[in-house]
Formats: sequence, structure tokens, C-alpha cells
Amino acid sequence: MTITRTAAVLTAALAVAGGLTAGVAGASAAACKLTAGTPFHHSGNVKANVSTSGCSTAITYTAKLQWRNMTGLNWTNLDSGTWRGNESQTLLFDCKAGEKETYRAVVDGSNGTEKYSAEKTFTCGQ
Repeated sequence: MTITRTAAVLTAALAVAGGLTAGVAGASAAACKLTAGTPFHHSGNVKANVSTSGCSTAITYTAKLQWRNMTGLNWTNLDSGTWRGNESQTLLFDCKAGEKETYRAVVDGSNGTEKYSAEKTFTCGQ
């Protein structure tokens, strides 16, 4: 009877420990924050600030500054950056004066996470 009771207590303890480990892993994954700032126009350039914080160095992050192509259905990459862990970058595109386009930024993680900015339309040089 003592062996059975000890085994039951040990099994319960392992289940709790396993739950705690899973909770810690889930908490660290939830702590990772991807930021894709809305593109803005500055001095003849389109820029977007992107970043990650609280993120694992085991994950590769790729950020892209994009514009909607002429068909209006797809997005074309204008600038990009890649890193692991935590980093901030400013993506940049030198636009032509008078060019009116819709832009966005996106940050993708190799683990399937992603964050899109709001879309912004403006005319360069104005």
C-alpha cells in the first residue's frame, strides 16, 4: 500500500512539474512582441520602423517594407532586414516625387508568427 501511495504522489508531482515547465515555455513565447510600424514619408523616403522584443534567438525574423503593386492584389518588397532575437530596424525606400502608392510593413518569424502594420497611402514629395 505504501508503494502504491508513493507512486501516486510521485506521478502527481511529475504532472505538476511538467505543467509548470509548459507554462514557463508558453509564457516566454507569449512575451515575444513583434512591432511593424505604419510607414511614413520623410525627406523623399518612405520609412517604417520594425522591431522585436522579448524574443528568442532561436527564431529568425524578417521584416519587409512593401507597396501594393499596380494590380492592387499583390505586394512588392522594397526593403527588408533579417535578424535573430531582439532588434530594431528602420526600413527605407527612396520614392520618386509625385508617386502615389500604398505602403505597409510586415515582420515574420520563422516560427509562423507575423505582424502587419496599418496601410498608408501618400504621394512622395508632398
